[in-house]
Amino acid sequence: MSADLLKRLEAVTQRLEQYASSLPAGGSKGGKSESKSGGGGEVYSAGVAAYDSYYAASVQPFIDVCRKVKETSHIGDWTEKAFKHQRTVLLANAACKKPKDAEFMAFVQPISDVISQAESKADNRSPWFPHQKAYSEGIVALGWVAQSGSSKTAIIAGLEAADYNLIKILTAAKNKTGEEQANLRGYVTGFKDMMTQLADLANDFYKLGLDWNSKGIELSAFKADGGSGGGATPAAEEEEFAGAPPPPGPPPSADELTGGGASHAPAPTEAKTGPAALFAEINKGGDITKGLKKVPRSEMTHKNPELRNAPGLAPKEKKASAGGKKFGAKVEEKKPPKTYLEKGTWFVENYDGENVTVAIEETKQAVYVSKCKNITVTIPEKCKSVAVDSSFKVRVTLKAVVSGVEVFNSQKIAVEISDQCPSVAIDKSNGCRVELARALLSAPPQFITSNISECNLQVPGAKDEDDPIEIAIPEQYETRLLPGNKLQTTPVTHGD
Repeated sequence: MSADLLKRLEAVTQRLEQYASSLPAGGSKGGKSESKSGGGGEVYSAGVAAYDSYYAASVQPFIDVCRKVKETSHIGDWTEKAFKHQRTVLLANAACKKPKDAEFMAFVQPISDVISQAESKADNRSPWFPHQKAYSEGIVALGWVAQSGSSKTAIIAGLEAADYNLIKILTAAKNKTGEEQANLRGYVTGFKDMMTQLADLANDFYKLGLDWNSKGIELSAFKADGGSGGGATPAAEEEEFAGAPPPPGPPPSADELTGGGASHAPAPTEAKTGPAALFAEINKGGDITKGLKKVPRSEMTHKNPELRNAPGLAPKEKKASAGGKKFGAKVEEKKPPKTYLEKGTWFVENYDGENVTVAIEETKQAVYVSKCKNITVTIPEKCKSVAVDSSFKVRVTLKAVVSGVEVFNSQKIAVEISDQCPSVAIDKSNGCRVELARALLSAPPQFITSNISECNLQVPGAKDEDDPIEIAIPEQYETRLLPGNKLQTTPVTHGD
């Protein structure tokens, strides 16, 4: 077994153990942990513990790949700076009250600096431009810590923006060999793994952005007083954090993780548990089969066909799978439908054929419809915003929204708006229709679309008794280069 594979198994095992040990007594992965680490007074949450394991498993390998090549070593330095400070932000989030916007933006300045440097130093005259451009477009995703709404969506959007130049790097790798080819491919796979794992972590622990500690300290105290205030200063925290998980007690040694040599073997009466036992078994190699019983030739059915007819050896009849599905086909687990309020957002999830009415209690509440199909969602009162994600054949009937309506990763969605809506955004969806009541024609919403097909806007006719009018939202555009390197983009029209 290769050392690389052992290293990956070790990282996964440590991550699982760290995650389990960081859970509160009730077993929930959310919320703030009451435990302290060491003597520094830092308040850890389950999210910070998971982030430490994520850094070791996904961020550090990308940094190492970048530093193998002189031309990308600065990208590794940027990554280390930004992701270590991102951990400091998560620590502050667990320990502090929600700060003012200006104070928080100053606090995350190290991340902003990396984003700005990556953008300004992407040189299209350099042969390494695809590396620089992919990084500058993807690292913008770290801005999720300062945003509200779906954290995973924000991070994946950054990865998708980088995808074009990542593909360029993989294309160039086809014409290379040896270590040069491995470095090119390692850069792409490392960056993708780093961002996708961050998206999953953020979705698990910070689904709708950072949730501050209402009983915590001020952010200014977190920066100024690490020992008594409940958190270390960002600089001190970055010096302490070296990318390894920080569970209580020293981490297991290399000998413990790999089973060790003969001089470090445990006494016969000692029983190995945890990672040590796992890797000791792996490292047995061929010895692991020594205890298996050898089957005599006389008992081998392939040598003695008459044994196949013996009682108890008849093959089982294959049962037809339900619904005609083939054996081995992936079956998606069906989760129970539920509507619940969490952190000011009503979640409507996993409904199929059941209509739902969302009881908005105050205007600042939002509605998030996810993984639903064949239903109508009614929102009778004014709310902050409405989002429809990964749904099919859903109609949303609403009165008014303060900010806007979003539809993404969905098909055949109808949104009916009767009173007020400043904006409508549709992304990666098809077959959608937005129906506006006559009251909105005096102040119609702004439409923002990308990656759509077969989407229409429906408006009332000239009179109430007239049929409504459907207007196709453009899917195809023509772009011209004008003097002065200006671009002019207009929708493509077919006919009059």
